[in-house]
Amino acid sequence: MNNPSLRECYDNAEMQTVALNLYRVKEVGGDYIVLADGAKDVRITFADVPESGNKDDNVAITKEEHASFFKHIRCQVGLETPVVPLKGPCNVNFFMDHFVDLFGLLRSVPFPFLVSRIEVSSTSSP
Repeated sequence: MNNPSLRECYDNAEMQTVALNLYRVKEVGGDYIVLADGAKDVRITFADVPESGNKDDNVAITKEEHASFFKHIRCQVGLETPVVPLKGPCNVNFFMDHFVDLFGLLRSVPFPFLVSRIEVSSTSSP
C-alpha cells in the first residue's frame, strides 16, 4: 500500500477560509480556560470525551486533560467568529500553530476539543 507523502497530503487538503478572533490564554483552571482579547473574556469549560469503542482508540480523554493542554500555550489561540455563549456539548475548533504562507495569508491548524460550555463577558482585570 502506498502512503501519500506529506507534500501530497498538503496539496490535496481542502482549505477553508474562516474568520477568527485571536485571544491569549489568560487563565487555565481544572477543567476550563479563559481566553482574553482586551475587549472580552471567553471562559470555555471542557467536557469528557467518551471511549469510542474502537480498540485502537479506546482512551477516554478527560476535561482536565483538555484544560491542561493549554498550560504551556504561548501563541495566540483562534476561535471561529462569532464567539457566542454555548450550553451543551459541542466540538469546537481551537486554531493554533499559525504561519504565513507564500501568498501572505495566515494559516492556522485547527485542534478540535469537546466543550460543554462557553461564557462570554466583558474583560475584567488582566
